[in-house]
Amino acid sequence: MRYIGIIILLVLCMILLLLTGGIVNTVIAKTVIENIENQEDINQNSNNFQSSPTGSIQKLTEELVTKNPQKWSGLGMGIFSGGASDIDIILANGFEELRIDIPDYQDAIWLNDSKATVIGVTAKGAKVIWGVSSNSFNNTKYTITATTWVD
Repeated sequence: MRYIGIIILLVLCMILLLLTGGIVNTVIAKTVIENIENQEDINQNSNNFQSSPTGSIQKLTEELVTKNPQKWSGLGMGIFSGGASDIDIILANGFEELRIDIPDYQDAIWLNDSKATVIGVTAKGAKVIWGVSSNSFNNTKYTITATTWVD
């Protein structure tokens, strides 16, 4: 008897959840549809038109051009050269394009470690941008600024 009471209680809870969930989803769906319709009205009234020298409004006919067509299309992230031990996890989660820093460009050991990291990560299939960090662990001797960067 005790189990039957628990089962009945669980069934009642499920029915209550289903009923309230259906009401909430209906309200959310209506709100989303209204927001989409409002956004379409705004777009038609503002973005599709431009003024001409004569003062009349004309429909925009030019296509927008991407300023950087070489931009990578996939997921990307910046990692520190010491974080390359997790490259298998990073690649498994879809991050294929990585920016790896050179933590201290005047320290030969760190520079060589960073080079080795780039080689290892590239061998596993990642696309890499390799660049100098502008911080160098708050060591002001190596921080890159407008005055310390050589032209």
